[in-house]
Amino acid sequence: MTTELKCIEGWSVVVNWAGARLSDFMNHFQSASRAGSAPDIANKPENLLPYISMVTPDGGYYVGIDMPSAIHPQTLLCYEMNGASLTPEHGAPLRLVTPMKYGIKQINASGALKLRAALWR
Repeated sequence: MTTELKCIEGWSVVVNWAGARLSDFMNHFQSASRAGSAPDIANKPENLLPYISMVTPDGGYYVGIDMPSAIHPQTLLCYEMNGASLTPEHGAPLRLVTPMKYGIKQINASGALKLRAALWR
């Protein structure tokens, strides 16, 4: 997927990403639902919890993402950038990419991601 990565500081860059859709990951690993049943992202997205929380392994950085952005087909868990494996500076081995949000929401894993659905009010 080719997108424009936009920074809140005003710069942007066009990047070619490769990875897996976050929605496919969520379907496979059965994220929580409002009803407590197995989620059905494709047919019953209204049953999903409204937000996802993602945290870096060291707990030093976290983001919350609304569910419509999380399950958007262009929201990816990426492992490649511009045809090469991610470097540690760019979030290796895995990073979130969502063109609907500024770069600050596109968390770098630097090892692993914790994905938690949350019902925030």
